Amino acid sequence: MQIKIVAVVCFAKDDAESVVLGKKIHDALAAGTYNMIFIDASRTPFGADGYGVYRHDMALSMSQQGKGPCISYSICQQCKRIL
Repeated sequence: MQIKIVAVVCFAKDDAESVVLGKKIHDALAAGTYNMIFIDASRTPFGADGYGVYRHDMALSMSQQGKGPCISYSICQQCKRIL
């Protein structure tokens, strides 16, 4: 039997989105219907610029996977540094 841990990571672009995500996570935990781990990183907003850079770099990393694993890995590392 293989055991899997399901996790949801939440990032917010701004304060308003942080509040909305926090409420949704709180409601989900209060309901007790989800068998997963919630990682709430939305308390410190990511910023629209940071989110845009992350999204662009992650898409670029995925598009480079077939062309060159070293390039894809390098871009993916940049994404991790943004987080």
